[in-house]
Amino acid sequence: MIAFLRKIRQQLLSQNKVSKYLLYAIGEIVLVVIGILIALSINNWNENQKQYRLEINLLTEMKENLLIDLEDIRHNIEEDSETMYSNKLILNHIENGFPYEDSLSVHFGRLPRTSIMVANNSAYENLKSIGFNLISNDLLRRRITNLYSARYEYIDDVHIGTNNKIIWDLLNPMLLNIIDSKVVLEDAIPTDYESLQNNAEFKEVLKWHISIKEFVINLNKDTELEIAEIIELINKEIRSKS
Repeated sequence: MIAFLRKIRQQLLSQNKVSKYLLYAIGEIVLVVIGILIALSINNWNENQKQYRLEINLLTEMKENLLIDLEDIRHNIEEDSETMYSNKLILNHIENGFPYEDSLSVHFGRLPRTSIMVANNSAYENLKSIGFNLISNDLLRRRITNLYSARYEYIDDVHIGTNNKIIWDLLNPMLLNIIDSKVVLEDAIPTDYESLQNNAEFKEVLKWHISIKEFVINLNKDTELEIAEIIELINKEIRSKS
């Protein structure tokens, strides 16, 4: 093709057809520019497709991570609700002077039980290494970064801080002195149930624990809703790019 075009140029020059040569030269330049633009357009299209595929793969992985987190947090809500119920039941019995019943041993065993969320963040770590702009949907990108960098970290702070402090620093030491239990977190029998009815410190610790459990449960419910909404946003984004 190049040889053919060169031959035409030479013929026009040899015939002193300068004006036609100039028009031809301009046309040739235009064709070259168009060819370059087409090549760039194809290259950009290929790069965009690579980015789309990378984004879809990462969003798919993140969805899988979030589904596991969603199951975990729902389990934690159930566990913490049972624990809070047992704390309220024991507190109600000792505050009202109700006699001890064998059925209370299960609830005494549940008093210090706690839950912890271990977030699955492999996809988020990949996103950080690739760059957050990989997520083209601005709303989805903001929701994802807020969930992992703010909410999940706050949940960790609550569990590691206030929640665990109440359990390990206050409740557990007291239970070691008043509970006869050979198996941790299962049936437990108070060594002197009657004395607990007059133990103001024990009652206050239970009240603190109940309050923290209520806060944690509500926090987890809010997080459950947020995760579910992000999963739906991811589904819509994947469908739009497929």
